[in-house]
Amino acid sequence: MRGYRKRPGTQGFSVPLVGASLFFIISLFLFASYKNSAYQQAKKEIYSLYTANRAFDLDEVYQDGLTAIYAKEYGKTATEAGCEALEQTGLPYVLLLSQFSAPVERVYVTNCQLSETGREKKARTYDYTVSVRFCLEKGDEVLAPEKTMDFHGTVVMKKKGWFRWLLDGVTLGE
Repeated sequence: MRGYRKRPGTQGFSVPLVGASLFFIISLFLFASYKNSAYQQAKKEIYSLYTANRAFDLDEVYQDGLTAIYAKEYGKTATEAGCEALEQTGLPYVLLLSQFSAPVERVYVTNCQLSETGREKKARTYDYTVSVRFCLEKGDEVLAPEKTMDFHGTVVMKKKGWFRWLLDGVTLGE
């Protein structure tokens, strides 16, 4: 470049480039913090608890039993107290078996809302309301009208490590 001379003994760096790099690193850290927040982890757990595929899930439950299923599926994302709470609610398997004359093929969440109700040093408690859609399908063909229900309850998340929140308790209401 004409007109630009580097002075002897100085570093040649661009202030805007350094500023942009710092901004990128800070935004990456903030994004990771948000994605790993107790709120986001609780929402993720609620979605997984209220989503099921009947044919696969129920066959596995009949073969292995609820305790083994919860240990396998939620062993890394729930504490022991959380797994015990899951066994008491039976989620998502209770949803597949209860209140329906026709067997439900698929259960999935259409809307989930959380509101924080308790905050301790390493625990967060949220009340949740989740809208769940029940479908009886064969392939892409819907065999019966879909049914949507709302469920209410609480979920407790416990902090483990820097960014990790584990499911520590859950209740199911209707």
